[in-house]
Amino acid sequence: MHGLSFREITEKEFTIIEKWYEMTGCFGHATGFKNFSEVQHRLLNLSGKTAFVICYESDTVGFIFAEIIKSTGTPVLWIYVLLIEPDYQRKGFGTWAVNRLIDITKSEYDTFICIAPVSQKNEKGLCFWESLGFVRSCNLEKNLKPDKQVAVFIRNISSDTESHF
Repeated sequence: MHGLSFREITEKEFTIIEKWYEMTGCFGHATGFKNFSEVQHRLLNLSGKTAFVICYESDTVGFIFAEIIKSTGTPVLWIYVLLIEPDYQRKGFGTWAVNRLIDITKSEYDTFICIAPVSQKNEKGLCFWESLGFVRSCNLEKNLKPDKQVAVFIRNISSDTESHF
């Protein structure tokens, strides 16, 4: 999409990200972290993790935070957080951000698995990940947090995988 870009996150963006975390009416706990202090600690220690603010022209409109986990077998791109400013939702910005992150990861790995957890109460989030070709993994949900109400979406990515728009 024209006008969209990623920018490395700096501490000056913490204020807007914290504001989004306080907007529980819009986001609930859709991010997987209950409060900003949990994610702030991780952002200050980014070793091996990826965090970008999503910019539309000169406005900061979102935030994406992920990690590539390289254990035995296929690498995993774990998307911890995707937040889009409410005024910019349903305009393709979240789709662009996920696909851009996947494309960046494809430049490093031919094949990987992308995982995105979302609150089962977040109906918009559930539909969003399905629209991008992710499928729900009940087995992974049971293994990761059997007592939590978290839906875990998964998508296999290879170098010939097309982006979902």
